[in-house]
Amino acid sequence: MDESHFLLHYIPVMQKNSRHTFTPPRPASSVRLASQKRSREDSPPIWIDVIGYHIRHQRVVSNPWGIPAWRIMMFHHAVPLTVDDRTIELEPQSLMIFPPDMRTSYGSRDKQWQHSWLRISGKSVNQLIYQSGVPINQPIVFDSAKLSDHWLTIFHREMHQTQHVDTRCISRLLECWLMKIASQANVNQTQSAIPEVFRQAYRFITDHYRENIKLDTLAEQIHLSPRYFCTRFKQYYKVTPINLVMRLRMAYARDLLSDVNLQITEISRLCGYTDVYYFSRLFKQEHGITPSGFRMQGSEQ
Repeated sequence: MDESHFLLHYIPVMQKNSRHTFTPPRPASSVRLASQKRSREDSPPIWIDVIGYHIRHQRVVSNPWGIPAWRIMMFHHAVPLTVDDRTIELEPQSLMIFPPDMRTSYGSRDKQWQHSWLRISGKSVNQLIYQSGVPINQPIVFDSAKLSDHWLTIFHREMHQTQHVDTRCISRLLECWLMKIASQANVNQTQSAIPEVFRQAYRFITDHYRENIKLDTLAEQIHLSPRYFCTRFKQYYKVTPINLVMRLRMAYARDLLSDVNLQITEISRLCGYTDVYYFSRLFKQEHGITPSGFRMQGSEQ
């Protein structure tokens, strides 16, 4: 399976004489199949309905009646989001947690965008989420999608590498992920005191990272010396402006590598680099593997 992106649906099948294990059937491509009604007696205390990983769209996804499950969703690009009747513009790498039956609409018809998500249900999920203290229906902005990628991959492998899935293991995994999310939410709350000029600089970088961004130009826009601007920016965001540009470009490059029709030299150019060898060195520094190696790894899976 190509783990650069995947979409899997499940229906849990409980094991006889066991309250804690269920067998995930083979992945089904039908949403209707994944949405079949389950009796309370046959339902485990926690189960995974859907795992979506870096799914690409160019449309608006609307759920006017909500979905009867919790959704933990990472939006990799900036998109409009409507929750009930409130509309906001999500920043890139924003994570949202939606409770069951929450009406949502998100996405764009004007540009391609990606998101990843876990759809999970069961009585244990309610308890774990509310006890964790994570914000619900509020965006939690991350520096990158690495954390959500990591945990979604773990859930995916747990569902496929064991014959019977232990619901206690799924509960522990979810609890650990929620702790990480809550920690980032606390960081964001602390960062709300960041001066507006630095938040504007951060948004400018996330919107224009593929362009030729110069530190001197950013500092000049907010009337600070480049050195002082860089020091304060790192103090607030734990990364320098130039390193933030590089991380965003490398995340974008990873997405582009899933398109086998694009040459690596073209991907380098689209990410803002004219020197493909320099681009490859940065990619390996960020992801631990060369662009060609990453693409080959995806094709083998």
